[in-house]
Amino acid sequence: RSGDTPNAVVRLRSFVLDLAVSGKLVVPRSSPGNLLASDLPWAVPQNWTVSQLADLAGPEGIFIDGDWVESKDQDPDGDVRLTQLADVGTGRFRDRSSRFMRPDVAARLNCTYLQSGDVLIARMPDPIGRACIFPGADRPCVTVVDVAILRSERADVCGPYVVAALNSTLFSAMVQSKAAGTTRQRISRGNLGRLLFPLPPLEEQQRIIARVDELMALCDQLEARSEEHTSELQSRQYL
Repeated sequence: RSGDTPNAVVRLRSFVLDLAVSGKLVVPRSSPGNLLASDLPWAVPQNWTVSQLADLAGPEGIFIDGDWVESKDQDPDGDVRLTQLADVGTGRFRDRSSRFMRPDVAARLNCTYLQSGDVLIARMPDPIGRACIFPGADRPCVTVVDVAILRSERADVCGPYVVAALNSTLFSAMVQSKAAGTTRQRISRGNLGRLLFPLPPLEEQQRIIARVDELMALCDQLEARSEEHTSELQSRQYL
């Protein structure tokens, strides 16, 4: 039924990402034998490595929280954009916020400026742990404390693969297991960084992402057709 299509596409997107993070989306070019890594709740190919998420940054990269910027530090006429939790979508930068600060205030607060390609991870819902790539902007940008910044300087880490893995339901379940809070849950950067992360060889990461992109494009087409069909049905109701 057309009314079921949106939910079905959401489930399909999740299924694709789960296949990606478990090594089942593309055919491995090496032995596909599986192992269950210590404390990792699902099996991954034996040629993958498993390490803590924070280790993906490498010795020259960063894995830090955004900055603690209060209302008094903000200025609507400032030249530095303060990105928010609302900007971090599941797999895409949503570009929704419009808060700013002056460069001198950013310097006083020792803010970390975002770079194109940074992985942004929301430490609060909804959903908690969602991630996207920062695409860059037409002005300097910083982000809020509840968004973690992963900037990898490792040659064997592909940012889009990291984002796909973080947004899988398999990884999200680990995030939820470490979340805390009574009124609104969040995960600390320390707990987030200690979560185990499965990393394929770089070439396989790139092949996985190419396949993910193909399948997500098909999902986009299904959603567009569903919306078109729903719009037609609604139009007929008013005839």
